[in-house]
Amino acid sequence: MLENAVVLVGNLTADPELRFTRQASLPVASFTVAVTERRAALAGRRAGRRRRSPAVLMRALTIRQPWAWAVICGGKDVENRAANFPAGYRGWVAVHAGLKDDLSGLSHPAVVAALRKVGVIDSRESACFSAAPRGAVVGAARVVGAHLITGELADGRQCSQSVPEVVGAYRARCSPWADPFSVWHVELADAVALPVPVPCRGQLGLWTLPPDVEAQVREQVKL
Repeated sequence: MLENAVVLVGNLTADPELRFTRQASLPVASFTVAVTERRAALAGRRAGRRRRSPAVLMRALTIRQPWAWAVICGGKDVENRAANFPAGYRGWVAVHAGLKDDLSGLSHPAVVAALRKVGVIDSRESACFSAAPRGAVVGAARVVGAHLITGELADGRQCSQSVPEVVGAYRARCSPWADPFSVWHVELADAVALPVPVPCRGQLGLWTLPPDVEAQVREQVKL
């Protein structure tokens, strides 16, 4: 049986996702490849057609409020997770505010401090919290790294640090936003807010924006 062979040249934007079909249990792999404009144009000429731009799909991350606001507007530079969801991926991700809230975040010291900087004295004010977008892409940020809570930082010190004043208590050295009880700290930088949030359905882990949503995001910000 002859099969068509296709050669793709580029960089994987994340680890391939393997799944199996329900009926025949056939393995199917999903992945995205980033290419430069020069290579895309060269491939287009070789194929006898011109391409206006390469097909680079944008990744996204769903975060509950108020944490999504904290990433985009409050200076939150660490996303606390039980697993290393970006794996080897480094680059821009769309920040999607989930439909559900994490009410415990309103009393977090870093959230309270960030809200006070913008004039909100009581972080539990219903008017402020209810106005935060949900079920929409609210901005973008760059994933620049990830480390274990037990791992070493750039200065060689371990991220986890015991608190001398409290027996059995720990804190994280990497950021005031880091949770000492989360296994992974995903490092974020260069957050930018969308002037107009783009409604979209979220997913777990690192996922790919639908083309129409990505187009609306890229119209508002240059990444």
